[in-house]
Amino acid sequence: MVKLGNFLLRSTACFVAFEQDLTDDFSKLPFSVVHSEDDLDEMLTFFNALLSECLERHAPLRRVRVTSPPAPWINYEEIDILQHQPEIL
Repeated sequence: MVKLGNFLLRSTACFVAFEQDLTDDFSKLPFSVVHSEDDLDEMLTFFNALLSECLERHAPLRRVRVTSPPAPWINYEEIDILQHQPEIL
């Protein structure tokens, strides 16, 4: 999120051009690369990269302008904390 003047720019996934063949694309991902690693951190890195690349093709990120917060008593820092810690909700 970037603050510019009186508004914020936020990145969000664009599902307008979301294609139906996402499941086909997921099934063709080379998950053998993930299983070939011995280190758990490397496995997670490869897994995240594969999924992120596939999702970026089907639902690319775009910038949207937010002019007012959804609730004046909650600031964006609190919202970001809540989004990164779903077990709180």
